Order: sequence, then structure tokens, then C-alpha cells
Amino acid sequence: MPGLNWNYLMTDEVLGSGSLGLMVLLIIGVSVWLLCPIVESTVKTRRKIRRSNYDALLRENKCLKDSLAEAREENDYLRKIYRNLPRRTEHRGQNAA
Repeated sequence: MPGLNWNYLMTDEVLGSGSLGLMVLLIIGVSVWLLCPIVESTVKTRRKIRRSNYDALLRENKCLKDSLAEAREENDYLRKIYRNLPRRTEHRGQNAA
């Protein structure tokens, strides 16, 4: 009966290796199943953060454009006033000295 013991040992070894392989696959499957929602929520959060930063930059850009337009209007107004001021002649200043 030595051959019979060898068959039992081989069967036990094959079944043990098969069950070990199935357990490894099961652990990998469960870990992937648990990690997918975590990765999805992380990606969604990053997109929201990027989008909110983009929106904030757009608002700031609009505000800066508005203030630049106001500064240009004020600059144009001051140029008109300056051009309409009577100019002093340089000769009077040199004669007085």
C-alpha cells in the first residue's frame, strides 16, 4: 500500500495549493472591491477642488478686470483735466531767477 499513501499525499498537496491560490485570489478581489470606492471618492474630491480653484480664479480675474477698467477710466479723466490746465511758460520761471 505504499502507492496509496503517495496518491493521498499528492491529492492533499494539490488541494492545499489550489485552496491557497483561491484564497489569494479572494483576498485580492476583496481588497480591490474595498479600494475602488475609496479611489473613486478621492478622484471626485480632487476634481471638485480643482474646479472650485478654477472658479475662484475666474472670479478673481473678473474682479481684476473690473478694477483695471475703473483705473483706465480714472486715468483718462485725469489726462483730460491735465491737458485742459493752463500751462505756465518756462520763460517766466527763467526770467524770475
